Amino acid sequence: MEAVVGLATASTMRRFVSGLYLLMLPCSVACGGKSEVERDPSGGGAPAGGGNSAAGAGIGAAGSSSQCPVEPPSQLAPCNFVVGQCNYAIDKCSSASFECLNGAWFQAPRVGGASYDCASFQAPNLPKDGDSCECLGQLDCTFNDCADRGQLHAICDNATWHVKESACAGPPCGPSSSCALGDICIVHVGFGPTFSCVPNECARLSKPVSCDCAGSACAKSEGCSIDSGALVCSCPTCI
Repeated sequence: MEAVVGLATASTMRRFVSGLYLLMLPCSVACGGKSEVERDPSGGGAPAGGGNSAAGAGIGAAGSSSQCPVEPPSQLAPCNFVVGQCNYAIDKCSSASFECLNGAWFQAPRVGGASYDCASFQAPNLPKDGDSCECLGQLDCTFNDCADRGQLHAICDNATWHVKESACAGPPCGPSSSCALGDICIVHVGFGPTFSCVPNECARLSKPVSCDCAGSACAKSEGCSIDSGALVCSCPTCI
């Protein structure tokens, strides 16, 4: 009788263990943890989000860069830049450019076109007081706009024009007098100089004052020369 009870107990235990195993099996599949490190879904084998890619952040596969340095590089400093040149503002009017050549930085020549000078401005487009001249440089100009605004003294401080206008005056003639606009001063030199004004024939021909175009104002016996824009007629024997 005890043997039968023992066999029944052993059989019952085997069924219990077997049932417990079957109950645990789905949980081992559905509830179990990850047995391996999470892989990159691309199949590259690297952990997701780990490490630096050789092609990231502007760096090419060979270590070359397509991004300019944040600060201007030093002349001849090593470089691996591969796209054009890098430009850095010096101020609002100028900048410095650098090129990576044969693995070293070189500052590129500045090419800003022709610089401005006083001859760059002509009537009727002469500067007015307060006009902007930003980035034109330092200029100190005098313009004779006698047909319109008079004589202009214009100064550019690389930011703003400062212009003073005054009436045009003719050329000085003698110690304390001057000629009218469009006239030329004639100095007759003999025992004592005398001064007079005559129309400027050279200006009519758009030529500078010379004896060729204004010398007829001197008598035939007088020599002709030019001194500070005045026509000098010399006749030592004339009274």
